[in-house]
Amino acid sequence: MYKFSLKNGKKKMIQIFILLFAVNIGISNTIKPPFHDYCKMLEKDINGIQHGFLAGNKMYYVGGQTGAYWNGVSEYETLGLTHPFFRDMRSRGFGMTKTNYGYGNDKWGWEFYRLTKGAYGTVLYKDREYKYPKPKKLIWRPDRQITEYNIDGVQIIETKFISMNDVVCSIIKSSKPIKIKFNGTGFHNPMELPTFDGDDEGIPWQQNLESTISFNPIDNAIKIYESSDMMVKPNWGKNAVRGRMMYDGMSVCISSTKSINNSYNGSYDKNKVPIFDFTIDCDSSGTAIFYSIGDNYSEVISNIKSVRSNVEKALSNKTNYMNQLLNDQIPYFRCSDQSVVETYYYLWAIYFMYFIDVDEGYMEYPHTQTAINNFMGLHLWDSSVYARMGSWVVDKWKYGFGNVLNWGNLLPFKKDGGRLPDNFGINWYSPVWFTPVYTIPGAWMMYEHSGDKKFLKKSYNMYHELFKNGIQADPTITALASSHLKEMAKVLKKKNHVRYWDRSYNDAVADLAKSWEAKSEDYYGNYDYQGKDIWHLAALMSKDFPDDWARDLTDSWIMDTEQGFLGPVALDVRAKSAVQNGIFEVSTISTWQVIEGMFENNIDKEAVHITLSHLNGMYRDYGFPIAPEVWTPEYKPWGSMYYNWDGAIVLPIIKRLAGFDYSFTEKTISISDHLPPSWDYIDLMVPVSSKKNKVDWVDLSIKRETTKAGITKNYSVNNLKGWNLNINPWFEDRKVIDVITTMNVENKNEESQLSYYITNQGTGSLEIKLGDESAYLKNRILVSPESRTFIDDIKIELTSLMGNGKISYKTPSSSTFRDYKEPFDVKESGVMVVKVFEDNKPSSNYEITFFKQKPLPAIDINTTENGLKYEYYEGDWSKIPDFEDETVIKEGFIDDISSSVSNRKENYGLVLSGNILVPKEDIYTFYLRSNDGSRLKIGGKIISEINGKAGLDPIFAAPSRIALSKGFHSFEIEYFQSITRNSLFVEIESNDINQQVIPSKMLFK
Repeated sequence: MYKFSLKNGKKKMIQIFILLFAVNIGISNTIKPPFHDYCKMLEKDINGIQHGFLAGNKMYYVGGQTGAYWNGVSEYETLGLTHPFFRDMRSRGFGMTKTNYGYGNDKWGWEFYRLTKGAYGTVLYKDREYKYPKPKKLIWRPDRQITEYNIDGVQIIETKFISMNDVVCSIIKSSKPIKIKFNGTGFHNPMELPTFDGDDEGIPWQQNLESTISFNPIDNAIKIYESSDMMVKPNWGKNAVRGRMMYDGMSVCISSTKSINNSYNGSYDKNKVPIFDFTIDCDSSGTAIFYSIGDNYSEVISNIKSVRSNVEKALSNKTNYMNQLLNDQIPYFRCSDQSVVETYYYLWAIYFMYFIDVDEGYMEYPHTQTAINNFMGLHLWDSSVYARMGSWVVDKWKYGFGNVLNWGNLLPFKKDGGRLPDNFGINWYSPVWFTPVYTIPGAWMMYEHSGDKKFLKKSYNMYHELFKNGIQADPTITALASSHLKEMAKVLKKKNHVRYWDRSYNDAVADLAKSWEAKSEDYYGNYDYQGKDIWHLAALMSKDFPDDWARDLTDSWIMDTEQGFLGPVALDVRAKSAVQNGIFEVSTISTWQVIEGMFENNIDKEAVHITLSHLNGMYRDYGFPIAPEVWTPEYKPWGSMYYNWDGAIVLPIIKRLAGFDYSFTEKTISISDHLPPSWDYIDLMVPVSSKKNKVDWVDLSIKRETTKAGITKNYSVNNLKGWNLNINPWFEDRKVIDVITTMNVENKNEESQLSYYITNQGTGSLEIKLGDESAYLKNRILVSPESRTFIDDIKIELTSLMGNGKISYKTPSSSTFRDYKEPFDVKESGVMVVKVFEDNKPSSNYEITFFKQKPLPAIDINTTENGLKYEYYEGDWSKIPDFEDETVIKEGFIDDISSSVSNRKENYGLVLSGNILVPKEDIYTFYLRSNDGSRLKIGGKIISEINGKAGLDPIFAAPSRIALSKGFHSFEIEYFQSITRNSLFVEIESNDINQQVIPSKMLFK
């Protein structure tokens, strides 16, 4: 397979040895990455794209607002402080009340910040008022937000940040003297309770408002003392109860570097909400305002005074802190793709920004959180990522271990199978249970990367208590968890536990075959009516998932663009052929589990492609990195762009692309790279230390060069300091031509892939020359649009997802292939054949079937009255019943599609029938969505179906398409509601109709 170089080989090896010896002698104990201003690197103008976001420990700031469905900026940032808010997880939402789940769980108010109004600025200049000016630029950095305004020739630059002692600050400098009038309010929720979860109409959310406002001239501070009742929803399906507001008993303080004594106005509005305004001067020397919240006014104002005395120093301290984290706490990373470098550091910045240290109640240890909006706090599935991320930081007790250890405080609330509440705060926990089994590999990584037996003992005792009576998870995940728990028990010398986990592991492995091809060929998972889901693909994360299964699953489903999971941003959370998941098309945390599993099962090239595809999706839309909650079915970013669970993608960058891993138990550093062929190099420096004050940085460099003779890869690892080193190079399925190394050689596995190792030396290096490629990554083609049905013709666009290769195609009506240059028309039913040719590679061939439809004829009806007939039934069903065999309880007419025609909230069914009027002959797409099951018929034909129960959220059926003639067509919906929420929606789309809920004017009796 390889040979050592003979020509000049001895000379080369002597030169390498002398060079490495010299380098080793020159290494000092203080070697570390070069300092870089990462806050500056990550600067980006987000104006008009996304709201601002800053974080302290318990204080946060959102600059402006993005719409509830994140479809544009609904409130632009402006002068002052729009949405500063406090959150220490004493409450999950708006309010707090004592329930079976402690004190503080509230299902409502996850986006609490939207109702805060800090201090909005109006510019007073030349006898004119410029109320809440819109910014010219909105520059985001992890340490600050820089907002620029141009008002009648006046240049205003505002710098906002949150100090190290949790004071939200705004420094404002103006090119000309101006005045700024600020106004704000206490917290107020003016809305009434929503009714979708069974609550009555007309109930005010906030009640008995008793908040007060005052001004302290000695402190130059406005104080709002917050106090009111708040309606609280401790659990879905239960009526809201009265509690206290989240800020109850807390003091809000607003101050400035300029005196506000003479301009302060404080009062109450008609709802008894405290309101205030004050006016201050501003010029090029600058002014600043401050905002903070806490339980003790004296402590809050003391923090403000500390920052107020030298606000520029406070800003500098925040910048230094963020740069210190990004320079000193995590692996240094560089590669030939700068967008990936920026994304890597952006995701790490978010990870640190979300860290919270409360040290109270269930929140014993510092931990990171998921999002600024709906997923504040720590969540179990997300912790599987945060545990692994925390294994790479230096100070793991401060920035890592808590992501695992805090869950131990919830052991009193465990349920069978090792399930825990999914979320928690200081004195409350979520009434939704989930398994922490996915965090176990991360916990083991934390130990391997630290050697910290105190952590290992605490985490293992938690896991043993949870799972000593069995693990409730898929056999693949049970096997994965049991193998790690067995290793933990070995280290802790618990022999009986080792035997238990060994039995658990063997039993799980024996059960793997039960789910292989249980429902579909080449597929793992015993899925329900919703179909193939990315959760099934998580099975790949197990080392025991057979390699041949992994290959078949990948080729048939993961990398398939027609029926499977592959799209322009990898990967879809549901297969194309499955019931869809609404707006959730692509999710980083979900894609990561597949990437990790594919690498674990040696599906290397496909895993590299998916990793790079996803990283590109995080950068391509705006030219800077984002971390969206999800991507939409149109593959556009959706949700907050600061979602921490996207940090999952840094894990394959370190461990899979660079290939770096290490173990304190074995005192071994392993390099198993997958340097993408499109990259020239990776430079990585990893802090390996068991003590935060003694850090050694191991320096890895991998270079790849293409020459006429083939591919040359160079590996260099420095500053090993007593560590053993293994290098398992990725040969890219190429023939090994030559190897130059001073390292020892051994066979890695039964395929005789080589591994190179040294023991107790400071440096290791390896050069390999690679020849022809023996196995190729198949070029995948995306065919757009998704619809394969048409009436006269359909315009088709072809895209190579690998970004290369020559595409040719043959339409159903053609006998010859044509080179693809631009979109083309398909006019006949049949099979279109697509081929992709690349240099020296076999062609990739695809067959796509198209259907030319004859439009369904319109019918005549005897009425022009809008509406639908309904038949109402009662019963307890798990699937759509045969309503002809059920008894009609009542019937009548309704104006629109609705899931409810009576006061009954559970265990009922409906049949809605009538006609739909379509304006022209066309292909119409219908989107059915319901909770629970539903079936849509047009012209007596079933075109869409959701045949089962839903959870809290409605189920989205796959889009269904039908050719309709202009005019009326019979229209029928069968629907059943089981328990909890009910909903029923049908949307329509065509060439002339944008996707929308079917309007009542299209429905006729």
